Amino acid sequence: MFFGNERSNAMKMVALGGAIDPEGKLPSIGGSAVAFIEGRSALLVDYGSYPVSSAKRQEHARHIMSLPRMDKHVEIGGEKFPIMPRLGEISYVDEEYLKLTNECFADPSILYDMNRIDVFVTHAHADHVGGLPHLRRLFPHMRAYMTEPTLDMSRWSWYDAQRIAARKRIELFYSGWDVENVIGSTGIIHVQPFACGPFLVEPGHPGHILGARSCVVSMKDGHGPRVFCTGDISFDDQRTVRGAVLPQGPVDYIVSESTYAGKTRKVRGDVERNLIVGMGTALGRDGKVLFPALTIGRSIEIFELLLKAGVTNKFPVFIDGAAREIAAIYQKFSACYPSIGQHFVTTRAMREEILRSNKPLVMIAPSGMLVGGFSVQYFAQWAPGERNLVGLTSFQDSCLPGYSIMNVPRGTAVRLGDEKRKIKVPLLANVAHFALSAHASGEQILRMIDVVAPKTTFLVHGEESGMNKLVSKTSAHLEKTYIGKHYNL
Repeated sequence: MFFGNERSNAMKMVALGGAIDPEGKLPSIGGSAVAFIEGRSALLVDYGSYPVSSAKRQEHARHIMSLPRMDKHVEIGGEKFPIMPRLGEISYVDEEYLKLTNECFADPSILYDMNRIDVFVTHAHADHVGGLPHLRRLFPHMRAYMTEPTLDMSRWSWYDAQRIAARKRIELFYSGWDVENVIGSTGIIHVQPFACGPFLVEPGHPGHILGARSCVVSMKDGHGPRVFCTGDISFDDQRTVRGAVLPQGPVDYIVSESTYAGKTRKVRGDVERNLIVGMGTALGRDGKVLFPALTIGRSIEIFELLLKAGVTNKFPVFIDGAAREIAAIYQKFSACYPSIGQHFVTTRAMREEILRSNKPLVMIAPSGMLVGGFSVQYFAQWAPGERNLVGLTSFQDSCLPGYSIMNVPRGTAVRLGDEKRKIKVPLLANVAHFALSAHASGEQILRMIDVVAPKTTFLVHGEESGMNKLVSKTSAHLEKTYIGKHYNL
């Protein structure tokens, strides 16, 4: 939507994604993208992707294959990737294309009239950065800004999505060229403020994962409000990153995540102790312990926790799957144990030996919700063992296997896998949930609001029920943020 040619007297904000959908079609967690508009300049905080089923991906692929293209594949670094129709080959009036992309990413139509588009990336999780190659494809003049660790992990994530899509014969809305174009147009940030067109951006420290940044957005000329965007924020010290630091100086508005706004959470130190005790019980019975873990951040956190507790000196601890590649990035920035590579599963023969082992051991492997990756293989092998433990450490989507195994009686036959390959195994192992969250609790969000004292706090990235609970607990002015609604700041 066009805001006009002349400079306006007020900064405008609109959530493109990652907020409440008035039509109820899109989840409020996922597709994070908040836009600040001044004249024909737009500053986005994040541009993430939504979780989309394989069936939907296949539907998308069929439509994409019907569009004209120059070549079928492009080779980058010795690996082939699908090449999508170039910008000039897709008409903006192709309503079916736009409809399909808007199921995967935040709706970018508000940006079509913008002369300048900048994106501040808070961190490397797909729901915050997964759509950036698609956005760069639509708007070649777009520039992104992020820390070097975030760029390294985002690059891995974008190409990993390409690899998975190629393996499943599903096409994405961007190609390897688009990934390289994003990388080439990205500016590396640190902690110093910098200008983006008419905006001034002041990076901050939100905790969460390696390389993450919050930001304060204001007008470069000194007029207008200061808006604190938390990104995903954690006030608890973790093993690889310290807790969040709030911005200095007055803040007029907060745009805050609210992932755990409606949930009660245990103190992190207690959760860590419970994890060590539960794991120790299984190992003491000569059982095996599987930690299905999020690839970016959580896998390394678990390993560092076990290292500090001395577990790695007493029992074999292994890391498998994509977590190995992320660990190498953490190593690059001295954010984890220097010799973590000694714990990697490096060959198929080594993996098979671990799967068949009768000795007590610990395995850390993605995916964290048991939707794929090597964690599914280890689960299928060890779930029937009564002495074993499956330790889930992250949020579990109610539609995915991780949630299911937390809520079925022992002895139940559980199904894993995708539409093409289903695995059915009896679940006799113990299942425990250790909530090593890297998000602020509802109470911590309220304390943050009390300290910063903004005029208004806009809640994004959370369930509406949780937002309602947060609103009911404070006299401060909180607003649930809706996709597409324009806010004059």
